[in-house]
Amino acid sequence: MKALRYGTLAIVLSGSSVASELEEVVILGARNELSQALSGVANLPNLTGAEQVSLDRTIADWLATAPGVSLNGQGGLFQSYSLRGLSRARIRTEIDGVPMVTDRPAGNAISFLPSFQVAAIAGVIGPVSALYGSEAMGGVISVTSKWFEGPIVRASVQTNDTARSVSIGTPLGDDTSLGLTLREASDADAPNGMPLHSQYQQTAIQLQHRERWDDLTASISALGSWGQDIGKSTRAYPDAQVTDYPHERHSVLKFELERRQKWLWRVYQHAQDWQSRSSRLEGMTAENHYQAQTFGSLFYLANDLAGGTGRIGIEWVGRRGVEIRYREWDAEGNATQSDTAIDGRQDNAGLFVDQQWGLGSLHLGMGFRFDHISQEANGSVRRHTAPSASLRLDGRLSPYWSVFAHAGSGFRFPALSELYYRGVTARGAIEGNPTLDRERSRSIEAGVVGVIDLLTVSLNAYRTDVSDYIERYTIDADRRSYRNLAEGSIEGYELKLDYRPSVKWRHNVSYQYQTGHDTGENKRLADLNPPGWRYFGAYQGAAFSASFDVLRRQQRSWFGPGEVRLDAATVINLGVSWKVSAQWQWGLACLNCTDQLFFATADDLAPLQPGRTVSLHLTWTPWQG
Repeated sequence: MKALRYGTLAIVLSGSSVASELEEVVILGARNELSQALSGVANLPNLTGAEQVSLDRTIADWLATAPGVSLNGQGGLFQSYSLRGLSRARIRTEIDGVPMVTDRPAGNAISFLPSFQVAAIAGVIGPVSALYGSEAMGGVISVTSKWFEGPIVRASVQTNDTARSVSIGTPLGDDTSLGLTLREASDADAPNGMPLHSQYQQTAIQLQHRERWDDLTASISALGSWGQDIGKSTRAYPDAQVTDYPHERHSVLKFELERRQKWLWRVYQHAQDWQSRSSRLEGMTAENHYQAQTFGSLFYLANDLAGGTGRIGIEWVGRRGVEIRYREWDAEGNATQSDTAIDGRQDNAGLFVDQQWGLGSLHLGMGFRFDHISQEANGSVRRHTAPSASLRLDGRLSPYWSVFAHAGSGFRFPALSELYYRGVTARGAIEGNPTLDRERSRSIEAGVVGVIDLLTVSLNAYRTDVSDYIERYTIDADRRSYRNLAEGSIEGYELKLDYRPSVKWRHNVSYQYQTGHDTGENKRLADLNPPGWRYFGAYQGAAFSASFDVLRRQQRSWFGPGEVRLDAATVINLGVSWKVSAQWQWGLACLNCTDQLFFATADDLAPLQPGRTVSLHLTWTPWQG
């Protein structure tokens, strides 16, 4: 029993950023190959497709199962997410270490990467600007692409929106992996029969190759994604407005060279090209055509300064050709406006260092970063500098209990669209504010993790104060803009219970609560996580497995600007799968089994969620035979 307790505690510590005395903890493959991340506060556990009982459209469906994370904004394929009440450009999202920078007002959704090609999603919740710079004030989401060790074919179909997909993954020799997905869906229906504009067509292909020489590894990867006829799900559909994305195209290239536990060098490029078209009931049509190139490089090396272990590095993220071409037509099809809403570029260079020391049963970590950013658009030039830092202390109270405390600062510069964009989107008319200041944050957190027999308990509480918080607000019934608040405050707590009575059974219960307000006017902030319980149970046998996922969200009568009240909801998802042979596996899932009528977010334009959906998938793995 003691051995089981020690083993369970080691797993919990590695998933909760509490350092183990026996081994080095690696929490994010994107940045932390050399040592434990010191700037992170609470780590998301590795989320994999095997543990998902969800609509499985994008990584947002995976992330929403974790405490501290909630869906944000509007729905459909472009569903975004919030980390402890911080969302949009306050969250850095990476695919294999490549940052996905966007000017969408709602932030990232990674809609162009099908879940079949995702091996796992990890993350750090809390201010990690001391390691990642701007756009990491609320945390980092790190997506790891799947490497196919053997051939696999997967086909799926589901009711409601008749979503269907075919995916193929295969190795090409010993050092190359190829993944391909074709998927499409029609519009879904809410439980009350209301249509949801959630259709899409998408093709994605990814090729990865690596070479190893002793402790030196070189890797190169290429990802291409092409989407078309993508519906933008919104509460305004279909009575007031219909928004479509005629196309969405992405390509990501990366080269990486690493000497194990010594240094790493990475260069990358991300090209994106998408178009949105919104047609209103009165006949006006608005079109936005967005193009941008992101280039970047990261280099860091290990060091043992002052008797500790850590790394020092330099990073550059550059954006070129950031352009939004905007056009409008009236009901008769006459062009009424045609201009370039944004034509700009941006550079962000940062020097960072983080270090950790072992002090008996205690561990001390410190991180620091200095950033310089330059933004140019529409004839305007903005240049800024920003320092950020973090301090962390954790240790063991006993063989079974550990505690940690963390303090950190963060920042983020306004996005180009927040500064300069003027036009009509799915959210209505948006007017940028070129006078916006950068946001700055200060965060503290404390927590405890322990093991009681077969039960693991994790409890943490936090508070984040944000100066010059950038708020999206309503000017009138149809126009929105951005402004700086003097200061906003967000605080909350999270509880997690993990009970594993045997190797076949697993039970997880989690609860989250959060509140936040503008400290100047005592008004609620937007995008905060709604309070609620979640239970996830899983049985894993030799040939049969089952999962049971229940979300109980409490009523939330208070809300921020651009939001409405959220009613209580209970959502139940069930999934089973079984191996009928060594090569064939079937899976069946019931999503929103009780046909609950509910909104996923408090956004005043968020649509209802899809009604009861049954999905079926078939997987063939000939290499296992």
